[in-house]
Amino acid sequence: QALVVLVYNYGARSLFKEDRLLMGLHMCMMLSPEEFPPDERDFFMNITTYVVDPSDTTHPGWIETDVLAAYQAMVKNIPGLHKKLNICDAEEGAWKQWIKGADPEAKLPGSADELPMFSRVCAIAVFRPDRLPVALEKVVVAMLSLDSLNPPSANLGQIAAQETLPTEPVLMNTTPGAVPSQEWAKMAAKVVGSGRFNQLAMGGGQTQEAIQPFKQASANGEWLLLKNLHLVVAWVGDLEKEFTNLQPHDDFRLWLTSEEHNAFPSILLRSSLKVTFQAPPGMKKNLSLRRPRLTRLLRLRRPGLLRGLLQRPLPQRRLLLRRLPRRRLMLRRLLLRPLLPRRPLLRRLLLNRLQ
Repeated sequence: QALVVLVYNYGARSLFKEDRLLMGLHMCMMLSPEEFPPDERDFFMNITTYVVDPSDTTHPGWIETDVLAAYQAMVKNIPGLHKKLNICDAEEGAWKQWIKGADPEAKLPGSADELPMFSRVCAIAVFRPDRLPVALEKVVVAMLSLDSLNPPSANLGQIAAQETLPTEPVLMNTTPGAVPSQEWAKMAAKVVGSGRFNQLAMGGGQTQEAIQPFKQASANGEWLLLKNLHLVVAWVGDLEKEFTNLQPHDDFRLWLTSEEHNAFPSILLRSSLKVTFQAPPGMKKNLSLRRPRLTRLLRLRRPGLLRGLLQRPLPQRRLLLRRLPRRRLMLRRLLLRPLLPRRPLLRRLLLNRLQ
């Protein structure tokens, strides 16, 4: 089971969060095919293609029209599951209450809750398709013994020490607001030294200028970060050819950043070690990423400064922050955000984190 978790985290690390559920579901189907009966699996895969049969009037009167097509298809294609769900007029009250519930995936009515996991997913897909992603996530997390579909945050230092090779570029997939350039620069300074790495922002006709630093870094065993390759997708193929023809120094490492782009060359994608940087979903996980930096701020000479400032109104914060050194730019930006006074719950969460 530990190997399954390791494989999932390794693969999910290179995917955007909206694609991880599909990967996890595919792993579940491959590892435990007996949990996914063929008839239920085929029905699930085609559930959006069914249409209402107006000649069929045998359904209970409480079945709503927007789910009628899927219900009719379930009765026709997987009658065994329909029978086990015990959907009849006698159970109308329980089913109507369940359908209107906020979290129907938590418990199905009556004996239906004792069905296998995927059978329950099929029922949710029929009656509450809006809750299907949540239900599938619970199935994947349970079957693969995961804590969450989101893998642990990528540690660039660990990746550089254990996984990188001079002949394999590292492609960091990014999204707006989640660019790891500063984190990479700090890590590179610690690992190879401040004078042995360089970074270039692509775009604006700098493609040819990047070839010379690229060859120089390869020959000298330095690190090179080429940023924003999605802006020069047409040139990426030339970069891949240059990289293929290199005889790099053993210490050379090529790092790349790019946002999602449909025209990005697949050859470079397949040959790269991929790591995705994306803001985690939910306020709690975002706060957990900020906690180490906030903790470091509390270790200043005046450890009560941050807590005191967070508790003050925004105008008073502006006045007090004028006394802070410019080097504490992150602290200034955090405390000047007008979000905190308008969001008491968020402010309380931050204060609790800091204690």
